[in-house]
Formats: sequence, structure tokens, C-alpha cells
Amino acid sequence: MARLLDDKTVNELKKQFNDSLKNDVLVELVKSANFPEYTDFSKQFLEELSEIDNRIKIKIIDANEFSDPELKIENTPSVFVGRDKGYKIEYLGAPAGYEAQSLIETIIHVSREDHGFSKELVDMIDHIDQNVLLEAYVTPSCPYCPKSSILNNRIAIAKKGLVHSKTVEAGENMELARRFSVSSVPQQVINRINKSITVGVQPEKKYIKLVLKYGCSKYDELFASSSKETLPDNPDSPITVTDDNFEAALEKYPLILVDFWAEWCAPCKMIGPVVAEIAKEYQGKIVIAKLNVDEEQATAMKFGVQSIPTLILFKNGKLTEKLIGFMPKSQLLDKISKHF
Repeated sequence: MARLLDDKTVNELKKQFNDSLKNDVLVELVKSANFPEYTDFSKQFLEELSEIDNRIKIKIIDANEFSDPELKIENTPSVFVGRDKGYKIEYLGAPAGYEAQSLIETIIHVSREDHGFSKELVDMIDHIDQNVLLEAYVTPSCPYCPKSSILNNRIAIAKKGLVHSKTVEAGENMELARRFSVSSVPQQVINRINKSITVGVQPEKKYIKLVLKYGCSKYDELFASSSKETLPDNPDSPITVTDDNFEAALEKYPLILVDFWAEWCAPCKMIGPVVAEIAKEYQGKIVIAKLNVDEEQATAMKFGVQSIPTLILFKNGKLTEKLIGFMPKSQLLDKISKHF
């Protein structure tokens, strides 16, 4: 059988493992009669890694013999890293393509028992006091997916036992992928709750705060801001709204126009001065708010924002107008002024 790793890759990994591995790491492959081609690939890949450095210990388990009171096998192949040490780190599907890189980096993190987070982020993660399932939906051809997978795995290392990180190969697990409408990867899902879904690689601090929302019993006490009180009473310029204070803004302002935008979007920069002028000229009649879709994805997804700029007008908390793309001030006013 032809080897998966060529000589150059083997030599590079040998040096990487020599420099980075510290303790033995148990990597378990759970297999069944399903998808034998993916199982065979996974087995060969893991065995080749073990041949490079014998601190990587490989164990093959039949699915009907797998026993863990806190974990269940949903599909095979399934790969677990460091389960003997109490870590819940799982790859559901063959770790092929870019996910091979993710698995290798995770093996190193587990070997060193090192999550790599700053003290600030560790202090946040320490507030997790409930079991949390973090899923990253990936594909082998996605170069950004390993960052999502590894971030989840590092959180699982930092909060051993409470956080279960599962990297799900979307193509091999279509039923799960359809359940969460996976169309772009990486996609993150927390506790299999649809409103937790984020798409794309997330900033560490923002994502950890989102994890805390579902895994910290004292989240409201510790992290929820009094957003209702901090929103200005009668702004004459655009205000910033976030996933956290969006509902409070809808409740506070009878008429609010929300500009969904991003830094990289040229038409967004064109319409920015237009909505700023409206905020000043029609102070007291309408409030203009801006929401960065890269940073506040939950709200953008909730209202089906797929193209930007998207301007959504809410009257008494209800969606009234949805306008997509740049438009001159006169045209925009024509659309919204009837609601003043």
C-alpha cells in the first residue's frame, strides 16, 4: 500500500515532534463496517504518525466495544485524542486534507497539556461550569477550517472534562450538516442550538464569550451588560449595536434603521456618510444604528443578511423595511420617511 506521507513531510514532522512533543498521547480510532475507505485512510494516517514518533500511541476500537459514560459514537470513523487523560476531543470523519494539520497540532497541544491562551482568556474560560459541546463543521479542502477546529480543541484542553470539542467533516456527516444548514465552512455550533451558529473563523475572545453564554450558569451576572441603560436616549449620530444589546435597542427606540456593514465592504463605506446625515437631520424621529456583520454574526444570520450593506428598518420592534445595497440619500429617505 502506498504511503500517505512522503519523505519530505515525514522529515518535517519528525523535527516538529522532536521539538514539540512532551508526553505520550493516546489517539483512538473507533471503526465499524461503515465507510471502510475513510476508516482505512484514518488508520493508515495515524499509524504513519506513530511510526514517526512512538510517543503517539494508536489504539483501534470497534464501535460496538467503545464504552464511555459521557461520549457516544454517532458515526465512524471517529478519532479521539487524549481521552485517557480526561480530554473530550473528537474528529468525526477522516482527518484528511487540511484537517490532518489540525489533528497534528492538537496532538502536540495535548502532549504538552498546553492550550496556549492568555491569562485573560483563561480567566474567562474558568467560568465554564456546565457541560458544553463545541462543534466545528469543516471540509478537507478548506484552509481556514483548522483554525476553528483547533480553537475548540484548545478550549477543551483549558476546561478538561466539561468541554467536548467535535470536529465534524461535513461531507461524511450529511445528516448533521443538513440539520444545521451548513453551506459555508467553517461553521461553529454550540450545544446543537441553531441560534448559537457562527460562520467563519471567530476572534478568540468573542467566541469564548459566546461559549460562556451556553456553558456558564452565571453568564448574565458576570458578562451581560446593562445594555438598555447604556444606549443613548436621543442620539444625533449612528450608534453601535451588537448581538448583546440588539434586542434592547429595538425595545428602546420606536423607529430604528440598522445598517449591517463590514470594514472591507466598499459600498458600506459609501452609505456610511448618508446614514450619518440622516441621523443628525432627523434626530428625534429615527435612530440610526450600525452592526458589524463580521463581529456580530448571530444577529446578521437571524435576519438573513447575506449581502451588505443591508439596511433594515424596525418600527416598534417589528421589521418594516429591508433594503439591500447602496442608494442615494433621497432614495433612502423616500423609503423610510413614510414611517416617521
